[in-house]
Amino acid sequence: MKTIVKLLFAVAVSVAVVSCGDSLLPTEPAASTSGLTLRADGLTGPTLSTDLLDYAPGDTVTIYGSGWQAGETITLILTEDVAIHEPRQWEIQADDQGSFTDSSFIVEEHDVGVKFTLTATGTSGSTAQTAFTDGNFSVKTNAGTMVVSWQLFTTSTNCTTGGGAVTSGVNINSSGSILVGAVAGQSVQVAITGNPAGTNFVNWTSGGTTLTTTTICRVGTAGNQTWQANFVTPVATTTTVTADKSSPQEFGSSIVFTAQVDVTGGNAVDAGNVRFIEGGTCAFPTATLQGATAVIASGGGKGSVTFTTSALSVGPHTITACYDGALAYLASTGFMAFTISDIATSTVVTANKTSPQEVGTSIIFTATVTRANGPANVAVTTGTIGFYDGGTCASPGTALQAPAAVSGTGTKTFTTSSLSIAAHTILACFTPPTNFAASSGTLAFTITQIA
Repeated sequence: MKTIVKLLFAVAVSVAVVSCGDSLLPTEPAASTSGLTLRADGLTGPTLSTDLLDYAPGDTVTIYGSGWQAGETITLILTEDVAIHEPRQWEIQADDQGSFTDSSFIVEEHDVGVKFTLTATGTSGSTAQTAFTDGNFSVKTNAGTMVVSWQLFTTSTNCTTGGGAVTSGVNINSSGSILVGAVAGQSVQVAITGNPAGTNFVNWTSGGTTLTTTTICRVGTAGNQTWQANFVTPVATTTTVTADKSSPQEFGSSIVFTAQVDVTGGNAVDAGNVRFIEGGTCAFPTATLQGATAVIASGGGKGSVTFTTSALSVGPHTITACYDGALAYLASTGFMAFTISDIATSTVVTANKTSPQEVGTSIIFTATVTRANGPANVAVTTGTIGFYDGGTCASPGTALQAPAAVSGTGTKTFTTSSLSIAAHTILACFTPPTNFAASSGTLAFTITQIA
């Protein structure tokens, strides 16, 4: 029978120790499973628990007991591993409900890293046990609940050697939780594995120190250190695209597209990048027109990015501005339809003699091709011109001279003395190169009998 009792008590102690290893800290005494003991008859006996499973130096340990006999005296014995003090012993009396609360023990600065085992024995012979630890390294969030993993390195100050088991899946909120005790010569590594819902990580802060990586390694100290992980909830944004010229514009025109990013219903953003693309999606663009460029953070043009181009091909385009978001801002997309047209041309026909002229007279007809828009008399120096007598370029009359390349001054001449006695319409048809528009010109000319 004594052997059975010893085994059952060992099971109870094991349960308490496993519970104390849990990194999720209870906020109510009832949430702790430590302090469970079994009587020899197999029934649950009195309980012993603490308000936390881990304490920082200077914290008061609140001890709870229940299920004891009314008014009985209970002896509390507190032992340490690693032992710094001799076991502490004191007595407390249960109330008429068989319960007690004691707050007489305060964790000391040099207790960091110590595991405490607390055993309660009543005058009735009932016994219960629980355990807790003294940590000095705590973390918290500025808002919401994050998930972290942590690891203590007992023989290095840079998280390289002496690493213990990794504790994962620890939920941490703004109230904070003590993870472990780390003294001089040791270090603690903490990694954020889950952000509070809908947030972006900003940084870790402690006192005047700021760290911007989600995983940190900190050196152990004799005192307490608390690190706060700061998160921000990004707000919705709206991106609009405008151009400095109206659509359509001729090929080769310089166009400035501007993406303006604002908080939806609010002011311009002050951070983040914009990409200009065409085709596909922001995640998988067909063509990138301009890579990620930071928005103007302040002053005139705040929240904007410009893209200047004269290389858009002839045809319709959809210019897309992809705002990739920032810590405080959600991504958004803006579009603008814009058409590039062929360069318009103008063809004019002149002659070196005035009409009419007698039959057999040698006449030189000159066709000159220029750009129809922009500065005057800008010659078009590529393409061909053919001369015809009457008709249209789509359905021309008699061919007078086959199409041939224009000169470097944008002209082509046709010399003839063979025009018949009649009224003629000399037609010059300009066939353009790529990105230019066709055009034509006519000149009425009459040939008369020889006087």
